[in-house]
Amino acid sequence: MNKETGELTMFVPDDMDKPNIKSKIKQVKTSIVAEDPPDFCYETVPEGKAGNMKLANGCTWCPHKFECRKDSNDGKGLRVFNYAKGPVYFTDVVSEPKVEEQTI
Repeated sequence: MNKETGELTMFVPDDMDKPNIKSKIKQVKTSIVAEDPPDFCYETVPEGKAGNMKLANGCTWCPHKFECRKDSNDGKGLRVFNYAKGPVYFTDVVSEPKVEEQTI
């Protein structure tokens, strides 16, 4: 929508652009109830500009996150920092965040 003129346009993605969400939901549900951790579902993402890396949003809810990422942070595992927006799970801390670290 053009806020100045009020003109509207509609984007219709091709079928190849749309993910098969039903199969993705089924895969995630199967992974969550499994006793063994699955392969990585998501890649890590940068947090800020200091070079720190964190879990993707989809991984933060997974019960296997600590087992999957036990080799992160040079073998020390995930580090959790309490931001105002909620806990952030770091896989690689280059620059120490200036918020409280949660001990697990």
